[in-house]
Formats: sequence, structure tokens, C-alpha cells
Amino acid sequence: MAPNAALRALFAVGASCLLVGCSLVPISDVPPAGAQSAEVFVVREKLFRGGFNSQYLSVDGVTIARLDSGEYTKFRVSEGTHVLQIRWSILLHGQYVRTARFDAKTGENYLFVTWFQRGTPKAEGGADWDYSETMGIQLWDWAEFARKVEGKTFVAPGR
Repeated sequence: MAPNAALRALFAVGASCLLVGCSLVPISDVPPAGAQSAEVFVVREKLFRGGFNSQYLSVDGVTIARLDSGEYTKFRVSEGTHVLQIRWSILLHGQYVRTARFDAKTGENYLFVTWFQRGTPKAEGGADWDYSETMGIQLWDWAEFARKVEGKTFVAPGR
């Protein structure tokens, strides 16, 4: 095999491995909610900084959706206490997880917003970054719903 062809083949295999590595998180259906349930909306802010990382959303330990910048999803949960979790990885910095707990009440709507922005340097002139305060998931006032989903793309859970 010619050197150019070998390099192209190596590049193709490497690129394929990287792309496959981005999608290895299994996505499941939302756990079934009973007749007494609440509706939950999770909106990922559309931000340029940090917008290239997918966030994986879990409900009570089950990963139900991958949200990219500017996307949102909705699902139902049974009445009671639930845990929402978002996870994402940053190359060379590891995996990050943020959690929100809430008590769902029948017939209520809940709006959660997730975000990720570029971190800040840990030390002036340093090459290492602190991402701890620049990402999260938070319960928002339902009155903000229309403004938060405007211009965003809906993502069905379980995809």
C-alpha cells in the first residue's frame, strides 16, 4: 500500500472511531408514568460557547435524550420525587455531571434549563480551565416557558 493510501486509511479509521465514540451512550424510552403524572420540559440553552458538546439527559437513572445546543424535550413523570441529571464530556477535561431533584405533583408542568459555557482559567495565564460554575441544570419559573423554547428544536425522548 502506498504511503498516502495508508495515511488516508488510518485517518478514516481514526475518524470513524471518534465519531462512534461520540454516540456510545445508549438512549432509552422514558419510564412509564401513571395516570397521576406531571409534564417536564428540559431546554438546553442555545449558546455558541460550549455548544459543540452533547448533553445526555437522564430521569431517575435512565438516559432518555441527547440534547445539543438549542434543543428541548418533554416527557411525563409520575407523581413523587425524581432526579434529573445531565452528563457531558470535555476532551482532555473528563466527564461532568449536574443533578436536579424535584417533587412532581399531578397536573403540574415543570421547566428545567441546562447550559454549558466555556470555563474560566484556574490561574491567570494558565492552560487549565475551571468548568464547575459554567454548567448546570436548574428549575425555572413556568412563566418563562414560551421565551425559553422559542426558536429551539424539539427532540423526542428515546432517540
